[in-house]
Amino acid sequence: GEEAVLAVAAGEEDALEELRHARSGGLVFVRPVFGAEGSSGPAVRQRARRCPPGTAEVPGEALRVLFLGDLVPHKGSEILFDAAQEVQRRGLPIEFHQLGRLHAPVPPARQSPGTLRIHGGFDPDGLPALVAAIRPHLAWFPAMAPETHGFALSDAMLLGLPVLARGLGAYPDRL
Repeated sequence: GEEAVLAVAAGEEDALEELRHARSGGLVFVRPVFGAEGSSGPAVRQRARRCPPGTAEVPGEALRVLFLGDLVPHKGSEILFDAAQEVQRRGLPIEFHQLGRLHAPVPPARQSPGTLRIHGGFDPDGLPALVAAIRPHLAWFPAMAPETHGFALSDAMLLGLPVLARGLGAYPDRL
């Protein structure tokens, strides 16, 4: 297989290339994040206590990547669609899971059944249970526009997930 090196830190490298190399048997570097603050503050921290942290990868199972946020272009929806199609085309064992509002139906040409699972909107109080059910190995934020804070990033960090994000806006400073 391909050598896997996944640096969980912001970088300008193409997000698909980063994910393509994230495979079992390689090295995963995770920078722990402490003291994360978000607009939800104590409420998110309370919810986070009810959710188990990120799941260790088991040999032979698919890498589960969580896209936490609204499914819109500035949040990276087109990159998500492209990555899912490329993963499906190559037969790579990677699953993408999206949690967040849908502002329009996903066009059939952009769907990747079995590789991309659109879960849609959620009640914030139910987020820990949804994330626990998905058991993601990491949260991915392929945003195309800078975020000033990134509340979904706060939720992912408070839920104990390793984070892969682009070097845009607040992401580098927060990670």
